[in-house]
This record gives sequence, C-alpha cells and structure tokens, in this order.
Amino acid sequence: MQVGYATLPSSNAEKTQVLIELLAKHPEGIVLYDRRQPHAVLLTDYTDGVFYCSDPAGSVSSGRVPISGASISIAGASCYWYITSDQNSINTQPDSLRLEGVRYPVNLRTGSGMSVSGTVASASNSVLTEVEVAILDAADQTVQSAEPLPTSPAGR
Repeated sequence: MQVGYATLPSSNAEKTQVLIELLAKHPEGIVLYDRRQPHAVLLTDYTDGVFYCSDPAGSVSSGRVPISGASISIAGASCYWYITSDQNSINTQPDSLRLEGVRYPVNLRTGSGMSVSGTVASASNSVLTEVEVAILDAADQTVQSAEPLPTSPAGR
C-alpha cells in the first residue's frame, strides 16, 4: 500500500470542497490532520451535508461520529493523507499464480535456516521478478522468511 500527503487550501469553502471530492474518490477514508493540536482523525464520509469521522482521542465517543463531535474541525485541519495505491484491491483470478515443484523443509524450527526451491508461474503471463516466501504460524504471524527466489529467464 502506498500513501500520499497533501496540504489543504486555507479557505474553509475550498477546504470543504476538496474534502468532499477526496472522499468521493477514496471511500476507504482519509486521515485529516490539525497541526495546531497536533492530532489526526480518519474522515470516513460526507453524508447529508455532514462530515463523519473516527477520532482516536479518549475524550471522543468511539466509532463514526460527526466531525462537530471530534477533537479537531474542518476549519482547523491543515493537511491529509490518503491511499494512492493498494495492491490488496487489485482483482486477480484465484489461480493466476501457480506454484510448481516447490520444495521446502517439512519440519522447521524458529530461528533455523531454510531453503525453498521451485517455480512460480503466472497464468496471465505477467513478468515476475522475484518471489518472497514466508512461513506463518497458526496466528498468521511470520515465523521465518526465505531469501527472494529469482524467477526463470522466461519471466515465470
């Protein structure tokens, strides 16, 4: 995921319009920041003429609240962060990558070395430059990572 940063115009009317347009492009929300406090909230939506947010301040109700109930205001906000690229949102076919002939240790202990070999092939003929391998435990926590595997000259 990649995140972008930008400053808001000083005019409250322009600031409001920019935020409405941003939320239309970014339904996941944007992080709105007030440098004077300093504090940030997740601006979630603009519905029926009201901005809503989630404010992590302990003095503010949890969940989605109107910005008027948050610890910062639109007028005081000076800049924002937003998602510019999210690889998780790219739709791929479930079998667009295939693992062929992958070999790895059957029993692996935390901290021990490992090697992984095999071929990763792309059904869509995408060019793969390297593949990273990680071993996860039952709680999806990384136990061990292997060096990136180079792909074959054919881009597989």
